[in-house]
Amino acid sequence: MRLQRTQGQDQWPYGMSITEDIFSRKLHPQASAAMSARAPMLAWRNRNVIRVSEAAKDRTLRFLSGLFYALEDRNHSIEKVNGPHEVRVVINGEPVAITIVEPNWRDDRKKIRRLIFSIDGHVPKGAQRNWQDSASGGLEKKIPSIVLGLERMAPLLRQWREQLEAKRAVREAERREQELPAFRLKQLESDLQDWQKMTLLMDLIAYLDRNTEETGEDQERLRAWIEWATTIARCSDPLSKGVKSFLDRYSQAPERPAWY
Repeated sequence: MRLQRTQGQDQWPYGMSITEDIFSRKLHPQASAAMSARAPMLAWRNRNVIRVSEAAKDRTLRFLSGLFYALEDRNHSIEKVNGPHEVRVVINGEPVAITIVEPNWRDDRKKIRRLIFSIDGHVPKGAQRNWQDSASGGLEKKIPSIVLGLERMAPLLRQWREQLEAKRAVREAERREQELPAFRLKQLESDLQDWQKMTLLMDLIAYLDRNTEETGEDQERLRAWIEWATTIARCSDPLSKGVKSFLDRYSQAPERPAWY
């Protein structure tokens, strides 16, 4: 039996609980990939953090496998990013970073190992973001609640991300406007250097072409050098791509990369 949502409802069908179905399937391949990169990592920018002890590794792997299958049964996806050992949960098209941590995970003397699952990112106040082992059951039994929590949180995270991107775009536009005068001056200095290099080189080429009377092998060498130097001169010409391209370089300061 697959976990499915009742038509038109935002809740699990009455009486349905996690069955052995998602845990009886073979381990989800992306779960293994996530566990292979379980060292502490930054959870922002859609990265996950999985920080558990060796003793809790197998259980965490089974939980991730069941969670990933449950999400895929609801038409969500688990994607590989940045190589084979990085995965992300995508809920209705929105990447959501998750964390699974074990408190005091380095303490090998612990007999009871408690796991905590969290949704990372800008979670609105009052919204549930954490699920953990408790007297009412382990994380495995809370997968329906976790899935619904992810589904409810995804649009809120998308809204927050879009607002953040809009603010960043405004700041970037303001920065580029402020830096434009200095950028134009620097660009002009560069173009003047290129222009001077180009004109001097073209003068040298013209002089050699007019005033040398080499023959035989030297003539062939001179022709080859002139052809090479002409290519260098054309590449140095700031107007090589036309006036429009030349002026476009002065229109705005360059963008900074998204990670800046």
